[in-house]
Amino acid sequence: MDILLEIRNFLTSFDNKVYLIPLDGDTLTLYYRKDILNALNLTVPRTWNEYNDVAKAVHN
Repeated sequence: MDILLEIRNFLTSFDNKVYLIPLDGDTLTLYYRKDILNALNLTVPRTWNEYNDVAKAVHN
């Protein structure tokens, strides 16, 4: 599967250096800090609705 060049560059490069080459078009990754989630008694979101709820809780 070909990946649109602009999307590929946005997702795989920084400062004109390539850091990874995706094998397919699905390159979404969620990084989180366990200490912050634990301190706020939150769990890792598994849906977009949960993600929005966690984001609001973290940034309030």
